[in-house]
Amino acid sequence: MKVLWFTNTPCSYSKELYPGLLSGGWMEALENQLNKIPEIELFIAFYHSVESVPVKFGHTTFYPVLREKSHFLELKKRVLNLFHDDNLEIPKLLKVVETINPDVIHIHGTEDNFGLIQKHVKQPVVISIQGIINPYFEKFYSGISKTESAKHEPIRSRITLGTQVKTFHQFELMAKREAEILGMAKHIIGRTSWDKRVTSVMSEGSYHHGDELLRDEFYKSVWQNSDVQADEFRIVTTTSNSIYKGFETTIKTAIILSRIKNFRFKWEIIGLSEDDSVVKIMVSWLKVNLSEINIVLRGKLPPQKFIPIMLQSNVFCQVSHIENSPNSVCEAMCIGMPVIATFAGGTESMLENNLEGILVQDGDPFSLAGAIYEISKNPAKAISFGENARNRALKRHDENKVATELHSLYKQILKQ
Repeated sequence: MKVLWFTNTPCSYSKELYPGLLSGGWMEALENQLNKIPEIELFIAFYHSVESVPVKFGHTTFYPVLREKSHFLELKKRVLNLFHDDNLEIPKLLKVVETINPDVIHIHGTEDNFGLIQKHVKQPVVISIQGIINPYFEKFYSGISKTESAKHEPIRSRITLGTQVKTFHQFELMAKREAEILGMAKHIIGRTSWDKRVTSVMSEGSYHHGDELLRDEFYKSVWQNSDVQADEFRIVTTTSNSIYKGFETTIKTAIILSRIKNFRFKWEIIGLSEDDSVVKIMVSWLKVNLSEINIVLRGKLPPQKFIPIMLQSNVFCQVSHIENSPNSVCEAMCIGMPVIATFAGGTESMLENNLEGILVQDGDPFSLAGAIYEISKNPAKAISFGENARNRALKRHDENKVATELHSLYKQILKQ
């Protein structure tokens, strides 16, 4: 069975293309598991900024597809609110399909233009849902208005035209394209009750449940409450430079926590630095000094560096206004941490409230602060949450189960 993936990452080939990168993410984990199934011959196509020839790396054959990238092109897109030229790129993708002639085409995500090939190919196509751009677009300016966000944009972002407003317009274009992609989809893989509901009104295709794998490091690490230093209560969050990720909620929650008498805490944020626009916007808007409310920005870190931070923390907090099945929550559950997450999007399918952690309403800093304080006062509950979370995560993200179920789905689709 020839299986062709279209992905936004080179998976295991990342380490060859980008020296110093230690992992190709969770997609590499899935690639490795599928390659253990003798019946499957796997091909992976992805966009690359340098013209390259197909290459066999390990058990997988990789097809880099040229997507030219330069400062001039990026600036042009920002000035004119343009996107990648789908009319130019789709023929390149179809050339890959023609060359390989796969039995099944698997497109990972609806964020890029890969799904547009559906109207041109004869092979069955299945699309895996990651995030869903249309509801993300609706929630883009959660926590702060578009006007206030624009007012506090840093000068550097204005000069480079890399503002959140520009990102908002890009999301608008992506949402329209995603609607077209899902509208023609015949097979969709999702994993939460939320993505099932959303895709049911955007597609007439068949919905199939399929869980994801996690990066290898998270299966090997185990959180122990006794390992955490007791001098202060430690909170950790992994996030990114998007407004809908809820950094303003983090700030407001930290302000509330800092007013509690004799409550010492430190909140470490992985994935954000002082130079990120979201940080500058929220700090300016809320008129705060992060160090005074015990927030520490760690920037972008590989798992090898941020897992030790997680293991030395008391609780993991996810504060987004919209998510599907956030890997950050799944990873924290997998290492057995107590998790507090927002009841937004698909998180209710990943974490059972008051059994594996606590779910709070997104954008509610008082409820989030209360949940954090509750965990700090109940170490036994924290341990119980963590154990239950790890047990569920290990079953959900079991490597053999996920790969076997995906293989079965490929065979099922081929029979139709």
